[in-house]
Amino acid sequence: MAGTEQGTDLRSLPRDLYDVVEIYKRKDLLPTPTELKRVLTKKCEFKGVELLN
Repeated sequence: MAGTEQGTDLRSLPRDLYDVVEIYKRKDLLPTPTELKRVLTKKCEFKGVELLN
């Protein structure tokens, strides 16, 4: 399928980067390390990306 790589829609990649930048810039969104790990793990599972420890 055009526009996809390993089942990931390439158009969603800029949005993922935007989310990371927004969390970094906005101190009110800064999660605890435990919450950050939980959300990152869930997002990586959804995207089919292996999360290394």
